[in-house]
Amino acid sequence: MIEIAVVIGLFAILISLGLLMGMDVWRGSSMQSEQDIVLSLLYKARSRAISNINESNHGLYIDEAGEQYIIFEGDDYDSASPDNIPFDIGGDFDFEPDNPKIIFTARTGTTDGPSFTMTGQGKNRTFCINEEGGITWQNNDENCL
Repeated sequence: MIEIAVVIGLFAILISLGLLMGMDVWRGSSMQSEQDIVLSLLYKARSRAISNINESNHGLYIDEAGEQYIIFEGDDYDSASPDNIPFDIGGDFDFEPDNPKIIFTARTGTTDGPSFTMTGQGKNRTFCINEEGGITWQNNDENCL
């Protein structure tokens, strides 16, 4: 009888640990997916600028209040522009600085930055954008090189 209680207790502990680990894996994959989306949108905006589409600069604006990433065309983000391409933010993420805006110069893809940090689900990602338009990312609180 005691053996059965011990086995049931051990089984309950294993299930609890499995559930906790499973949730952490899910949170990590959700953060990874959102990171991949942000990187893809940055590359898309830079590619449109280098391709000189409509002979214009292109950029990415992150609208935290509207929960959207927006690829835009021009020297600055204009919320009323019909050329904006919106994408929904896929979770509860915060950005520092608030509502970052990255503009890539037509034909060259150069930029003045800025780099920005995405925080959510207990994790941080810093997206590093150098003046030549190179895009990388760092885990947690690592600084851009």
